[in-house]
Amino acid sequence: MPTDARRRVETLKWLFFQVANQGPYAGQYAHFAFYAREEHRYPYGIARYRNEIDRQMRIMNAHLEHHEFFADEYSIADIALLPYVASMALSRDTDLSYLRRWKNQLLARDAVRTGMAFMDDKVQKQTIAGGMDGFGDEHRSVLFGDRQYDTRR
Repeated sequence: MPTDARRRVETLKWLFFQVANQGPYAGQYAHFAFYAREEHRYPYGIARYRNEIDRQMRIMNAHLEHHEFFADEYSIADIALLPYVASMALSRDTDLSYLRRWKNQLLARDAVRTGMAFMDDKVQKQTIAGGMDGFGDEHRSVLFGDRQYDTRR
């Protein structure tokens, strides 16, 4: 966390952006695009959340056009934003070269690579990152269905 007041505010701003926008919208997109049963994968929902993710990427790209990092120095904001950016396809029709530069710059850091690699062997195979191997109705019941909302537990 930066000690300079202006950079600290920038860091907090981007952390709030991450927790209020990037994380929730990526989660909704993942739910409808990957985890929902086939009959519940509504094109409107998938497109709506994907479009919002793309809009957020454009906001980040515009900021990074004039900044090396989100708070003008490497900070917790960069650490929080990176996993989502690294896991999403960055561009369909938009130039996101500044965001791509930032992502590659962070992924060139040994500590960042170590942190990102940690997930490779820790993420369950039933997740998107694990290839959805074996994901089925029992998983849906735990995550989104009856078992999650069972008040008798």
